[in-house]
Amino acid sequence: MTGIEIQQALNDLCEDVKNKLSGFRFCGILKSSDSTIIAKSYSFDSQLETANNVAPLFGTIVDQVKQVVSLCAAAGVTETHSILIETNKATFVVGISNKGKFFIVIVLERDKANIGIARSLIEASRPLATILDEQL
Repeated sequence: MTGIEIQQALNDLCEDVKNKLSGFRFCGILKSSDSTIIAKSYSFDSQLETANNVAPLFGTIVDQVKQVVSLCAAAGVTETHSILIETNKATFVVGISNKGKFFIVIVLERDKANIGIARSLIEASRPLATILDEQL
């Protein structure tokens, strides 16, 4: 895949997640190394709220992802499927690429979150995560 095709696939993935989950707030694909967002989608009605409530947690989420990747590598675990972080208002479902270079974070309203569907969408994105790990 070319860089343009990868970017389009990432953008499409974020929009697909947005369209399939009730209580959707945000979906982003980030680099684990520096938490750069390389693709995102958010619910329009919650743009400001999402920015104010989610952005401060990205550093914490990135730190958690790095810790999980390190612990798994030390334990010889080759795949980590998802991490769940819950607050009183939001549920964060995080999927990590197999090499730990990238991750997807889905933010849902806690009272409307369907974690099963969120995890299944993350698993469906695993082939794209493999391409990211290999090509970027």
